Amino acid sequence: VSRCRGGIQTGAVDGDLELDGCYRPYCIRTGLSLVQPGIKILSEKMTGGEAMIRAAKANGTDTIFGLPGAQIYPMFDAISRDPDITSIISRHEQGAAYMAYGYAKATGRPGVFSVVPGPGILNASAALCTADGGNQPVVCLTGQIMSAFLGKGRGHLHELADQQATLRTIIKHADHIAD
Repeated sequence: VSRCRGGIQTGAVDGDLELDGCYRPYCIRTGLSLVQPGIKILSEKMTGGEAMIRAAKANGTDTIFGLPGAQIYPMFDAISRDPDITSIISRHEQGAAYMAYGYAKATGRPGVFSVVPGPGILNASAALCTADGGNQPVVCLTGQIMSAFLGKGRGHLHELADQQATLRTIIKHADHIAD
């Protein structure tokens, strides 16, 4: 899911997200619209996690590696309700990211993983750097603290001072999806 002009390779879930005319899901690789005949994705109310999983599925994702946690439970709820997506749970964030990297390298398809923000993303950063250096298509889906507290330094669970800026130093693209 993207805001009118650009795809995501990592995004953040921020509670409920109503997809309306401002959001344009599309394929990161081809740039083609994900809005298909008979699928009402733009007018339906859903959580941010559901929107991200639907967009991943529309891009051909059938396997998501990950480690569930507080800010990404809506994504794992959506995965558990979708019989077409398999979740493979790791014991550590780095393991989930390297599994996605290995999947991408072995299949030639984007490897997708999900970890909690802050320390979860930092734990996965070595695999993100490896995927970038190895030119493998790896997508990380993560969550975020509540928008009202972003950048406030209040010490929320898994808070990172500027997660997107941190990620932009090591990967191709990072974005935050908000309402």
